[in-house]
Order: sequence, then C-alpha cells, then structure tokens
Amino acid sequence: MKKSGWLLLFKLALTILSLWIIYKQVIEKENFADVIRDAKQLANDNDALLLLIISLFLMVINWSIEAVKWKFLVSKIVAISFLQSLNAVLSGVTLSFFTPNRMGEFAGRILHLPYGTRIRATFATLIGNAAQLVITIGAGVASAGFIMNFIELDVRINLLIIAAIFIINIILLLIYFNISILDKWLLKIKLMHKYADHIHALSGYSKTELAKVLLLSFTRYFVFATQYVLILQMMNVDADLADLYFAVAAVFLIITVIPTIALTELTVRGSVAVSIISIVSNNKLGILEAAFIVWFINLVIPSVLGSFTLLTLKLARQK
Repeated sequence: MKKSGWLLLFKLALTILSLWIIYKQVIEKENFADVIRDAKQLANDNDALLLLIISLFLMVINWSIEAVKWKFLVSKIVAISFLQSLNAVLSGVTLSFFTPNRMGEFAGRILHLPYGTRIRATFATLIGNAAQLVITIGAGVASAGFIMNFIELDVRINLLIIAAIFIINIILLLIYFNISILDKWLLKIKLMHKYADHIHALSGYSKTELAKVLLLSFTRYFVFATQYVLILQMMNVDADLADLYFAVAAVFLIITVIPTIALTELTVRGSVAVSIISIVSNNKLGILEAAFIVWFINLVIPSVLGSFTLLTLKLARQK
C-alpha cells in the first residue's frame, strides 16, 4: 500500500475511534434517553423549540468567532481561509475532548498548518487563550457582586469586595496587554533559546491587535453566556435575567479553574451549576438538564464535526 493509502487509513481510524469514544461516553454513559425524556417534560411550552434553534445557531456563531480570532492570530505566520481556520478549531475541540483542561486543542489546530509554522502558531494560539481567560476570570470575579446580593455583609466588606474586583480586573488587563514580557522570561531559560524565533510570536502583536483579540473573546463569551441563559429559560429555570447572567459567569469561572477532562466535565458542570444557579432558582432538575444541553451543544456536536475534519488533514513531511 502506498504512503497516501496508509495515511488515509490512519485518518479514518482516528475519526472512527473519536466517534466511538464520544458515543460510549455520551450516549451510553450519560443515560442519554433519560436526559432527553426529562428535558422534554421540563420544556413543555411553545417557545422551547424556538429557544433550542436559537441556541444551536449561537453555537455556530460561538465557534465561528473563535475561528475568526484564530485566523487573525496566525495570519502573521501563515495565511489561511476562514474555512481552514474553522476546520482546525473543530479538530482542536475533538482532540481536547480527551485531554485534561482541553490541552489537545493546540495539537488539533496546528496539525492543519504547514510543518514549519506549528511551534510559532502554538504561541499565537496561547495569546487567544489568554484573552479568553482574561474575559472569563474578569466576568467571573465581577459576579461576586451577584453573590453579595444574597449574603448579608457589612457595608465596608462590600466596598472591599468591589475594590478587589476592580483591582483584579486591572491587573489582568495589564498582564494581557504586556504579554510580550513572557517572551523575555522564556528566553532566560537555556532550553528555550533554540525556539527563540517561535517565542517571538508573543511580542509580534501591537496593543491595538491585542485589543481586537480581546474584543472577539468578549463577544464570544457574551454569545456563550446568552446561549446558557436561553437554555436555562427553556428548562423553566425562572429568575431575573441579570441574576442568570451573573450566575452563569460564576459557573464559567469555577469550571475554568477546576482541572477536568471533557469526558468527565459534565459531572463537574452539573454540580457547579446546581450549587450556584440554585441560589436564584429551586428548579435543580432544570439546572442539571440545562448544564447537559449546553455541554452537548457546545462540545459534543463540535467534537463529532471535528472528527470528520481530521479526514482533511494533510500531514506535512518533516524537513
């Protein structure tokens, strides 16, 4: 068999293995039929189907924004189309499904790039992830104000918390907009000297370009949060809209800082969501169902699509 034949066989095996693992871990392990039955019972009004359609549309918007962001970041290294970027992002979702804290996302993306650009693109990807982390932590810390509404605290403590929120967000922004400092720190390590040209990717973006990446990250975050709120409403989790947004921000923050693998993430998501969102609603089953639907729409469906994008990989030969 020719090398191209073996490569095609390898990619087919990888795709089938990914689909099989997703099926075993989601459809069977999570009692998929029971979850769907409970969701149908909770979503018994006429708006439920419309909310589900909107949520699916927001999933497409969510990952499209990420594809635009990644395309912009790697454009300084190699020119790719939006479709190539989207395929790479979806492949990253698939590989991240089986790795702690989605570390496989890097590998899934850069495999779609020419061999000589991959290390540098990894550092560019790091900037995009840092921007998303700044938004997630910033919004999550700000959600402390939401928690304060349900806890009786001294006025001075409230003021301290507000001041801490402000200071933390300022520090996060300062670190992000000076991420080029990481370039210098890494190059102080002898082992990193041979990667100097690649590491310089961290200092290759202007403040304006970093601001654009941050804005795209914020837009994506808002789309994701809105989708979560809509699904909570679909599951009849009744609460003020502002309270739901703040609660979702707190959930995102906690999920981000807890080490997980996407295959086991649902258990963590469910328990965190119930702990936080039940502060404003007693519908714990609805909160659990919403956590599953959000996880399924935003991770499982893209992972399935990403498993097929692996077939489009053209693995470059090492020079």
